[in-house]
Amino acid sequence: MTQESNSKPNAEQQFTFRIISADVVKNYESDPDDYQLPQEDPINAEVETGFEIGIRPTEETITLTIDAKFNYKNEDGSRELLFSLVSRHAFQVQEMQEVFKTEKPNEIRIPDQIMMIVLNISIAGTRGMIAASVRNQRYKKVILPLLDMNSIMTGIKSQVVVHQNDESSK
Repeated sequence: MTQESNSKPNAEQQFTFRIISADVVKNYESDPDDYQLPQEDPINAEVETGFEIGIRPTEETITLTIDAKFNYKNEDGSRELLFSLVSRHAFQVQEMQEVFKTEKPNEIRIPDQIMMIVLNISIAGTRGMIAASVRNQRYKKVILPLLDMNSIMTGIKSQVVVHQNDESSK
């Protein structure tokens, strides 16, 4: 697969990656009967998402954790957590330090196109995990919204964590 990179001077760059895991880390589902939810179908849920990315150059891995929360907003403005799911997707990139290197020593940067691939795979995987995990029939009808990938990319770029031989943060 050929990808353009804004972290290297050459216009084309070959890279090979594979998905090494896709897991549900945490899953929560409330009983809708515990709340005074309207009988509308589907339930009008608000979605909150959080993203955390970790890079392990020595292991050549990128890990993306997604925290998706589906809340019902009451008339008084308070929110009830209907269901949530935390997923973790891990990818291995061959020759990561070469593919992600920059002009500065000990610095790496994920090229935007590679990050977009990681995001798309992880978000699609998380959507599937949500669909497979939710048990309540009313929640199964909640619409999973489109996400603004450019905003997500901007947010992720600002909080990349590079782990150098740190076993405790796996």
